[in-house]
Amino acid sequence: MILDGADYIVEITNDTWFGHSLGIHMHSQAFVTRAVENRCWGVRAANSGLSYIVDGYGRVRYELPLDEVAVLSGRVNLLDGYSIFTRTGDLIGLVSLLISLGLVAILVYRWIIVRFHSARKPG
Repeated sequence: MILDGADYIVEITNDTWFGHSLGIHMHSQAFVTRAVENRCWGVRAANSGLSYIVDGYGRVRYELPLDEVAVLSGRVNLLDGYSIFTRTGDLIGLVSLLISLGLVAILVYRWIIVRFHSARKPG
């Protein structure tokens, strides 16, 4: 959505089904991660969870605590440029996966060769 022209991100969520478990905080941190990945501000509105405004570095600027009934008002800065992640997507993750698969393939190949040679030796 950022590449399509969005200047900030918004999450509107119903966290009541988490109760007072750690799930509320885990779900909240996933949103912060999206803001940091894209270096954009984000606004999170939760009916019973954590509501806040976060900057592109993951710092919560304005917030309402858990279960507080109130209106949150604050400033949101607009996007001033794209992060590397926004421009390239999950390219670094894909490259890491390919390198890992290559290393595993080399190790399996070496294991097969060693096992094959040790089986052929007369003994």
